Amino acid sequence: MRTSSLISTTFALATIHVRGSPSTSTRRLEAIPEYEESVLIEMEQHFGQKLERKLTNLPTWGASDIKPWYGPAWGMWADSINYVETNGDFAPSAKYAMAFGLNVDEFMDKVSAKFGIDSVKDKSSTCTSYCEGHDNDCAIRKNSQVRYCVSRWSSISEGVAQASLLEKEPRCPVTFNNVTFNPDDIKGLISVVYAEAQVPTIYGGNYFPGQNGTLDGSVPSAPPQYRNVNPAFYHITAANLLGKLNQSFIFDRYSDERVLDLTAFAFEVTRLQRMTLQEAAREFFDSTSYTFNDKATEVVYVASTLYFVDSKVNDYPSLPYTYILELDSTGDCIGGQWLEYQPDAILIPKEKPAADLVTGIGISYANVLMLIDKSAACSN
Repeated sequence: MRTSSLISTTFALATIHVRGSPSTSTRRLEAIPEYEESVLIEMEQHFGQKLERKLTNLPTWGASDIKPWYGPAWGMWADSINYVETNGDFAPSAKYAMAFGLNVDEFMDKVSAKFGIDSVKDKSSTCTSYCEGHDNDCAIRKNSQVRYCVSRWSSISEGVAQASLLEKEPRCPVTFNNVTFNPDDIKGLISVVYAEAQVPTIYGGNYFPGQNGTLDGSVPSAPPQYRNVNPAFYHITAANLLGKLNQSFIFDRYSDERVLDLTAFAFEVTRLQRMTLQEAAREFFDSTSYTFNDKATEVVYVASTLYFVDSKVNDYPSLPYTYILELDSTGDCIGGQWLEYQPDAILIPKEKPAADLVTGIGISYANVLMLIDKSAACSN
C-alpha cells in the first residue's frame, strides 16, 4: 500500500464526467443528507470525539490498529453453515449440535430455514439445473430431492463482518466433547450469532431494495431507500475512523441489489485537485455555471483507495473510489457526487451481543465464546 504519494493540486485532470449522466438536469451534486448528518453525530457520540470535516485537516492515509479477520460469507445457496468445507468432515452446524447435545437434523433444519436454502422455498421457484438471472444458483440441500433458485448474493456477510471487528480471531482447531472445530467452523458459528443478534449498529446510506440496478442511487432525486452513501459522508467517515481513530468499519461493496459486506482496514487519498465552481461545472457537467449547492464555494476532485479484508492470503485487496467534494467557505466537506464505483452503505457495530444470548435457532453465544477463546489462544 501507499505506492503513490498525494499528487499536488496542479496535476492534469483527465476528462471524467459523472457516470451515466444523461444531462445536467437529472444529475446534481448533493449536500450531505439530513439523516447522514445525524449518523455523523451518532458516530461522534459513540467514539466520544468530534469528527473533523475540514478537508485540509483530514488525513490522506490511515489504517486500523487491528486488522479484522477474514471469514467465509456462508452463502444461502450453499445452505449457510450447513455447508461442508472439507470432504469427509461435518458442517459447522452439525458439529455444534453434536458437541452441545442438540438433535443434529433438527438443528440443521433450523439453520436452513433461517439462513439457508429452505428460507426461500416458499417464495422461490423450483429448478432442475438452471435459473434465470446470472446471479442465481439452482441450489439443493444435502439429501434433498428438490432444487430452488437462490441468489448468490444472499449470505450472512454482515454477521461475518461484525464478528470480525468485535471478536478475537479463531486460529487453531479446538476439540470439545470429542468434536473438533476448525477455525472456519468457529467463525461460521460466531457469524450466525451476530446475524441473529441484531446488535446496535450505526448505519450510513441504504441497502438497495430492488431487483435491478437501473436506478442509480447517487441521483439526488431518487427516493432515500435507493441512495448510496454520500461521498462527503464517506470521506469524513473513512478519513476520521481510519486516519485519526485507527478504527475499521464495514461497507457494502455493491451499489445495486447485490450485498457483500466487507471490513475496511485502510484508506488512502492518491489525488486531490481543487477547482473553482465554474471549472467543476464545465469539467463534470458540461455547464457554464454552477447551480447546484449555494453553500459550496469550492469543488475538489478526489481519487482514493479503500483497502479491505476479503482473502485468506496476506495481500491487500482494494477498491478505487473517485468523487467530487463540495467545500463551504470554511473548507468543510458538505456534499459531493460519485464519479464511478461507490459503496451502498457504511456500518459500525456499537457493541457485542448480550453475554447470555441464545439465538432463535439455538446457538449459545457463551458456548461459541468458549470455543473462540480456546482457538485464539491455541490452548486446546
